[in-house]
Amino acid sequence: MSDISTDKHTSNRQLTIDAETVEWRSVVNRTYEHNGRGDLSTEITAAIADAEGAEIASVMSPPLFEVIDIFALEELFSGHPCSNRSRACTGQVQFRYRGFRVTVSSDGRIDVAKPVGDSFPE
Repeated sequence: MSDISTDKHTSNRQLTIDAETVEWRSVVNRTYEHNGRGDLSTEITAAIADAEGAEIASVMSPPLFEVIDIFALEELFSGHPCSNRSRACTGQVQFRYRGFRVTVSSDGRIDVAKPVGDSFPE
């Protein structure tokens, strides 16, 4: 199991994985709406496409749903769409997708960061 920790006080956050430190640099910032009108998976995929300088259609492998449960993520910050109630939680969820670190925050931000330098643990 990996030992993961983040430093929340710098713009270039560091992620420690099994005693190796990876420094991240933010390359794309987007916002999304919690009101259910937007599609969070599309927003994340668009942010990755922006980071890669590619068309959104080219960002399909692996499918995002194989990396993170997007429905659980939407419900975590937005609440169940049938209940008309919003979750009263704050925070963020981070995961890796296509070599990037994606951070989805409860305040409606999506941040895509890439590792600084050439070495990155698999």
